Amino acid sequence: MTSSKLPADAKPATPRDPEAVREAAGLSVEEMADLMGMSLNGYQSWESGLRRPGGPAQRLLQLIDHDLDAVRGVLT
Repeated sequence: MTSSKLPADAKPATPRDPEAVREAAGLSVEEMADLMGMSLNGYQSWESGLRRPGGPAQRLLQLIDHDLDAVRGVLT
């Protein structure tokens, strides 16, 4: 396995609102939960504000927000 370094100008993930990302992507709640690799109840807890996505989930939300097709290509 090779290691790679982030570019010097790489920025940390900016917190994303899961519902806003999902709606912008044109996905249903069920589709988004599946894409995120989590249960429907777990994902809905993010949208309802009961829980907040952590660092890796925030990064995935950022990627979905930036390029949904690329994320689908890698994850499906």
